[in-house]
Amino acid sequence: MKIKALLILILSVFYISAFANANPGGSPEGMQSMEGMQHMMPPKESIDACNGKAKDDACSFTGPGGRNMEGSCFNGPDGKGVMACAPKPPKEAMDACTGKKEGDSCSFTGMNSMNIEGSCFKTPHGDVVCRPAKMPMPEQDKMGK
Repeated sequence: MKIKALLILILSVFYISAFANANPGGSPEGMQSMEGMQHMMPPKESIDACNGKAKDDACSFTGPGGRNMEGSCFNGPDGKGVMACAPKPPKEAMDACTGKKEGDSCSFTGMNSMNIEGSCFKTPHGDVVCRPAKMPMPEQDKMGK
């Protein structure tokens, strides 16, 4: 369960970053440049999950490792990006920023009782969640590999 929470946290941060910078005019390679930086487009599975749906509709798709990812449809902060399913952040990351504002420091306990420190980040959906300063890497043997 702790590994699942960490995986969801890592994927949520990745997807939120991708959605925040996605637009339908991306390059054929699935990458696009914004202020000299490259950003990945959301995965096809998350885009397919919102086919025919409206912004904020519930959605789900199968993510890495066969994990079911649940979230809501989103098309970027300006409403002009590609519509895709943005996974919900883990409860622990949301709870860590309850009563705080964007930029405040935060921490929560992750897998294997690991203390994860970061700063509160306002997602494009308006949720304030704890974004890790460093992405913790789970040990291979604990991920079943």
